[in-house]
Amino acid sequence: MEDNKELSTKMQIIKAAIKLYKKYGYSNITVQDICNEVGITRSAFYYHFKSKDDIFDDFYLYSNTYALDKIADILSSNDYIEQFYSLFNMYLEQTMEAGPEVFGQLYKHSIDKKLAIFNPKEISMRKVYEALLKKAQDSGQILNKSPVSDLIDAVVYVTDGISLLWCSSNSSFDLIEENRRILDTLFIVNK
Repeated sequence: MEDNKELSTKMQIIKAAIKLYKKYGYSNITVQDICNEVGITRSAFYYHFKSKDDIFDDFYLYSNTYALDKIADILSSNDYIEQFYSLFNMYLEQTMEAGPEVFGQLYKHSIDKKLAIFNPKEISMRKVYEALLKKAQDSGQILNKSPVSDLIDAVVYVTDGISLLWCSSNSSFDLIEENRRILDTLFIVNK
């Protein structure tokens, strides 16, 4: 387990790399560019990552950490579907912030390295999402009574598809709004 200083440095590297990839294009950025942006040495970079490609392995680390910091506040209401969206949207916000070129590179990297980053069984917040959707079902906030594990699988598959469309259309629509529209239909949200 990484300590807070190591985690902080790792997150700084990720944020700087995404910023530079977005501004100058992924292929135009070197490890040295990232090091200069963060103010670290190359050896410090290589302590955390093997290459600039490996930064994509931890793309959602910031969202995971942020979600854990905010989870108590988010879970304090009784509106379970809104709790779900509040947590889920953190990942979509990071995707939108990174932009379509960077997100496209993330997809390519995940396919090339056969990563499970988009596998619904491997998402880090799965158990939290399942608990929230179960509570939303039990309270009548969503009317789709399918098993919550199936709903989470569907959420990930649908979101992956919408995200790819967003990416290939050069972010021509609001990713969060479109996901909400489609997921509300999937869940059959009781408005």
